[in-house]
Amino acid sequence: MIRIASLYCIFVVSGAMLFGGPCDLSPAYQSGIPDDLNWSSKISVPKSCTNGTFRWDYPRGHVILLFEDFGRATVACFRDSLGGGFFNITDITPGHHMTQLPNVEWGSDKSVCTAASIEKPLNIRVDAPEMMVYMGEFAYFLQQTDRQTDRQTDRQTDRQTDRQTDRQTDRQTDRQTDRQTSDRQTDRQTDRRADRQTDRQFY
Repeated sequence: MIRIASLYCIFVVSGAMLFGGPCDLSPAYQSGIPDDLNWSSKISVPKSCTNGTFRWDYPRGHVILLFEDFGRATVACFRDSLGGGFFNITDITPGHHMTQLPNVEWGSDKSVCTAASIEKPLNIRVDAPEMMVYMGEFAYFLQQTDRQTDRQTDRQTDRQTDRQTDRQTDRQTDRQTDRQTSDRQTDRQTDRRADRQTDRQFY
């Protein structure tokens, strides 16, 4: 049964009037509402769209939003517009460990954001609720970190790299030391045996 909140009846007309720009994203069914709960679609977000709206009428399955690579640390944030709390939003960007974000809060200006992505375009999956609803809508916006944050991230990366290099160097040094120690012990044992054999021959 389709659940229609009374709030929709009040605002659906005004929402439709504001929707429809190039940065307003909406999946489209080709042949009616699908019965398949695993229905899937992808939407490529234009690079010029650093903010906009995602709206889904009669949501079913899931949609993947493919953002562009901005060449620097970028986060994607979301907040409720009209029923956006129905959706589960997951950051599926490589290296982000399939992190599911908290649901946006109904009627709140509070935002939920992904981790920063560097040199990897953000991939966001939006899952429809299991129950059928009339529609859901949330706002999205992208934020790029400042240069100081980028530098801090670079420094942290450099530190981690240095630590790994130091560990590898220490391991190699330990191995070489172990080999040298082992070789010396072997040489000493060989010398002792040779001395013993010489002593026996002498006597």
